[in-house]
This record gives sequence, structure tokens and C-alpha cells, in this order.
Amino acid sequence: MAKEEPNELLQAQTTVWNLTYSFISSLSIKCAIQLGIPDIIHNHGQLITLSELASSIPITPTKTAFLPLFIRLLVHSGIFATQKNEDDKVEKEQGYVLTRPSSRIFLSKKTGLSPLLLMATNPVEVSPWHFLSDWFVGDQPTAF
Repeated sequence: MAKEEPNELLQAQTTVWNLTYSFISSLSIKCAIQLGIPDIIHNHGQLITLSELASSIPITPTKTAFLPLFIRLLVHSGIFATQKNEDDKVEKEQGYVLTRPSSRIFLSKKTGLSPLLLMATNPVEVSPWHFLSDWFVGDQPTAF
């Protein structure tokens, strides 16, 4: 095997890390759907600030401090976007808006993709994938 260049090594490591932790995105979207965040933002009718969002979500007050990190992860995933509040306030607060992907995951919308995402991230659906190597080396007719 030829000697790897530093950029090639970094790219290989990045690919492995991204594949290893890709479940975080889908499970974070699942959590957002279960908390009703896309519906809350949509029903708000304009960008929603973090404080407005926090007061609209049924979470334990002690966990509100973790909400900015969670929303930032969803922004990074492309589910929500940030936008500056342009009203006449002296201090323009950053808010959150829906993106095209998040407009497809309303719980209240019958044609949305939230049921599919909730099913695909259900432990019953995901569990067999944890045993795929056992299936390959065993004599079971199916892994599922």
C-alpha cells in the first residue's frame, strides 16, 4: 500500500467519523419532531427566538440550558436556519426559521415525512442492524 498523504489520511478519518456519528442527526430530528419544534416554529408565523422556543416546548426548566446546543446541532444538520430579527428592537436577536427539509416534518401535516422518520428511528426497526454481522456468520435465513 502506498504511503498516504496527510490530506488523504485526514479525509479518511473524517469519513469514518461522519459515518460513526451519523445516527446523531437522525435521532436529533426524531427528538425535534417528538417535541413538536417544527410545528411550533411554523405556527409562530415568523422567526422564533430561542427564548420564545424554550417557553413553547414542554421541557423541564432545568434542561433549557441545553436547548441552544440542541438547536445548533439541528441548524448544522440543515433542519433549521438562523436569521437575524429585523424588527425595531435596539438589540437584534437571532431567531430560527424552517428550511425546506424541516417543512416536510410537521407532526400536524398528514403528507409530511415525520411518520417515516419516527418509524425508521424506532428501536424495533434499528435493532436488527446491530446483529447484521451475526447473521452473516450464522445460519439464520434473515437478519430481520
